[in-house]
Amino acid sequence: MKLILVLAQLIFPFSFAQAAEFPQWVKKPPIEDGQYRFYVGRASGEISEAQLVETAYQDAKNAAIAENFGITTQLSKQSYETLDSTTVISKMDEVSQKVVLIGFQKTDQFIFDDRLKQTWVLYRYPKNEIAKEQLRLASSSKTPSAEFSEVTGSSKKDVGVLEIVTNPVGANVTVDGQSYGLSPLRLRIEQGPHTVSIDHPYFQSTEEKVISTLGGSKKLNIILNRATRTVAIRTNPSGGNITLAGKFIGQSPIETMVNAGDQLSLLITHPETQPLKTEIQIGRGSGVQEIELPDLILRPSFLSITSEPMGAEVFVDGKSIGKAPTGFFQTKSVTVLLKKDGYSDSESFVALKGGERLVLPTIKLDPISSSEKYEAEKKKKKMARDPNWIVRGSIKGSGKTIDGQGYDSLAGYSFDVDRRFFSWVGIALSIEPYSRGQDSSKTVFTSSAVSVGLPIYFESIYLRPEYISRATKIMPANGGDQSLNQTGYGVVV
Repeated sequence: MKLILVLAQLIFPFSFAQAAEFPQWVKKPPIEDGQYRFYVGRASGEISEAQLVETAYQDAKNAAIAENFGITTQLSKQSYETLDSTTVISKMDEVSQKVVLIGFQKTDQFIFDDRLKQTWVLYRYPKNEIAKEQLRLASSSKTPSAEFSEVTGSSKKDVGVLEIVTNPVGANVTVDGQSYGLSPLRLRIEQGPHTVSIDHPYFQSTEEKVISTLGGSKKLNIILNRATRTVAIRTNPSGGNITLAGKFIGQSPIETMVNAGDQLSLLITHPETQPLKTEIQIGRGSGVQEIELPDLILRPSFLSITSEPMGAEVFVDGKSIGKAPTGFFQTKSVTVLLKKDGYSDSESFVALKGGERLVLPTIKLDPISSSEKYEAEKKKKKMARDPNWIVRGSIKGSGKTIDGQGYDSLAGYSFDVDRRFFSWVGIALSIEPYSRGQDSSKTVFTSSAVSVGLPIYFESIYLRPEYISRATKIMPANGGDQSLNQTGYGVVV
């Protein structure tokens, strides 16, 4: 049995213990779901890690193309002359150049280094992008002119033919500043030097210099490099964990480079907030693309407050919420104030993180000494004497029977306004719009009055000398009404 194990370890390039550490997707590729198909690429050999990853990518890409489009990817060399006729540039051109893999995203990779370095990469391909590309390829194959668009760039007879093929197809072709349509195309242009510009919305623009000869034919095979764009992702609060296209890339704020034209899934998680999931579209450009995101929503936080002695009234941001102990209540970072008769107030600021459940350490209230009680009462009285407005309204009424024969009554209402200018003096206005009375002889009288006073405020005494003006009308039962206007002075204590 030991011999079998030894032979097995010699035959296989990794041990059984190490094999157990392999990701599950290496052992068995993920099953496609409603959104994606998954492809695993593999490479091995004594080459650099970057070369291994690139070879594994080509392996996964070939698998995706073969399964979805029925094309086997091969490589061939193409060459053409440039403006400098002594220089020949060779380029690699894929037979499967018509296939454009939009949204083909790497989600994971695994490198195993034992006797033989091995690399696996995991890619996902959106099903909606597969369907779009299949439809595009099908529509282009139905039209013979899709192979080459014939364009006449010159009406002169001294012309040559220039064939322009790009990988991918569909790039805008401009010759000497004039646009001639999308590649691939065959262009008849006059002899001489020309500048050919290639522009594709998802790939880097490029420019080539060519010489057209009379009656000659030139062919440009141009492989476009995917355009990239730096994107900046910032969150409020910062420190969010950023997962882009299924791969964790770091914490915000962060800048990263991605392929232009891609629509990528973005997931932001933060220990203090609710997760944010969205899709972002990457545009082509030279500057940094700022990703606009809403503020992250804080997770609810909870606070519990106890006091010693118990029963202190708890104020949170100035609002009473009951007495301690409070139990947990939902809040945010707040100012907490505890009050209890006979004890000093306790105020503190409590900073809460999103999602935090904090039991605040018991707040011990200090008893107030006799001298402190005296000062507190003195402070209250001083506050009562501080400059302020005092507005009062009153309704008066009385009635009584005199000697069982007549009825004496009085009714009316008045308004008082005090304005305290200093802690000890002010001004007062009293208005009695209407009062009515009747004595035992059934004589009716009505009156109105206005008084102005100068209140003086002592420690516990209110003294208001005032000037009074009153108008009275007397209406006896037997007739003979009288009107009186009276003025005088008085004191209100």
